[in-house]
Amino acid sequence: MDEYEDSLDPDWDSPLSIRITPRSIIDSVFRSAEAVHTGHESCIDNDLVQDDLYAHEVGGKNYCRHAVQEYSEGESTADSAWRDWTVELKIEEVFISAHWRAVAEGSPSDWEWCAREAENAFIAASILVGCRVRRVLAVEGGNYDNRASRIHH
Repeated sequence: MDEYEDSLDPDWDSPLSIRITPRSIIDSVFRSAEAVHTGHESCIDNDLVQDDLYAHEVGGKNYCRHAVQEYSEGESTADSAWRDWTVELKIEEVFISAHWRAVAEGSPSDWEWCAREAENAFIAASILVGCRVRRVLAVEGGNYDNRASRIHH
């Protein structure tokens, strides 16, 4: 290719504009969520957040947030404690929130399903704010110094 042909190609850093509605995001990105809603402010209670992660638009106010909350409904916490995986997408002045939740003392497979679905939605929604998200391995704290030797002679 010569310099003339290169100059006809669109610049890779030029901004693009598309028309997208909350419904199209909900139908495509948050399809598996138990509950989805829109609002003008965040529904995430920071006092209940156990873990969260943000993907921010560079130089803008838009973001995508993955938050895990634990809360109780009603007076008895035994049957009404919940773990809620929330993905919140803020574009302009609109918040689009999706929730996957399971009983706090529930099945590990329910927790795993909710966590996986919320992670997949976070990965997909983060693209809308210009971020690429990927899974990584992480080592959680633990005391491995006192393990018995696995070498037998």
